[in-house]
Parts: sequence; C-alpha cells; structure tokens
Amino acid sequence: MSRSRPLVDRFWDRVEKGDSCWLWRGAIHHTGYGVIAERVNGQYRQYRVHRLSYELHHGTVPDDLCVCHHCDVRHCVNPGHLFVGTAGDNQRDAARKGRVAERVRIASDARRRQLAENKGARAKFSEQRRRYMKERWQDPEYRKRYSEMMKGKWAEGAYRKRKARTT
Repeated sequence: MSRSRPLVDRFWDRVEKGDSCWLWRGAIHHTGYGVIAERVNGQYRQYRVHRLSYELHHGTVPDDLCVCHHCDVRHCVNPGHLFVGTAGDNQRDAARKGRVAERVRIASDARRRQLAENKGARAKFSEQRRRYMKERWQDPEYRKRYSEMMKGKWAEGAYRKRKARTT
C-alpha cells in the first residue's frame, strides 16, 4: 500500500485559485513552469502542472503537442487559460504577443536572407564560394597538391576508423 496521497489531491493542495489565473504554489522548474512528481514502479516521474491541469479538465494530450498559455503566466494552471498546439503554434503565439527576444527576430531575418542567397536551406556553400572552388579546381597545380595532401592523410590514417581502446 502506498503512503503518498494521490497525485490529483496533492495537485489541488498546491493550487491557489484567483480571479483570473490559478497559480501553482508548489515546486517550480528552473524554466519557470510548475512541476509535480510521483513515484511509478519505483521511479520518479515529473509532470508539468499546466499540462496535468489541462488533461484533468479536457482529457489526454498527445505527446507531440504542447499545452500553451493564453495568459503567458508559466505557473498558471487555469484550464481556461490553456490551449493545445504544436511548438510552432506556441512560437507564433509568442511572436504575436511580442515575447520573442529581439535577437531571435534578427537572427531569423538574417537566416532568411542567407537562405535566399544560397537557394535553399540545404546549401553547403554560397554561390560565390562555389564559383571560387570551381575556378581553383581548374588549376592543375592545385589539384596535384590536393591529391598529394589527401594521400598523405590517408597514409597517416586520418580518415580510417579508429579501433576502440581495450585498456
């Protein structure tokens, strides 16, 4: 027989219902979200309390979906303030509310420009770098030096799989 009280009872003991947000007064993860743990088969399992609250009121949520806050209060567990969405939905919601850091917006704009210049996300080199490499490869002296360098590296074992140490 288990000595601990049921998870749901311990959950409600730590909820402070306010006019709008229901605030979690238990343990807070370093990310700012409330957490609660329970022991299952000898192992501790930690739950995010806003997700637990949503599931108590609306049913289970698939693992690949997030439970997001309309109110942007990370330790709020009011089911009326929670909604289910993808990680992308959560990011768009944050951007719409102006919660995305300025450096993230700048970085994403720079990445968008870079992708436009490189003609795709999987481009390894810019068009300028590609032209330079192609011109350089036309030089027979360069090709000879490159070939000798690679032969040396293969001889040294730089590109061979290393054997696992047994000591």
